[in-house]
Amino acid sequence: MNGFRNILVHRYGHVDDEIVYRILSIRLNDFYDFEKQVDRYLELMCTKWNKRST
Repeated sequence: MNGFRNILVHRYGHVDDEIVYRILSIRLNDFYDFEKQVDRYLELMCTKWNKRST
């Protein structure tokens, strides 16, 4: 996934649609897991911020 991320983020050459489709069809749950982790982190930061503000 790191190599795939680098290709997308840094735009190394042309991104092959077939490769993107293949990776997403195999590793789609990785993106859902990442989304959940980001949500948890943001909730934690909001909770900490709200406690500090009051």
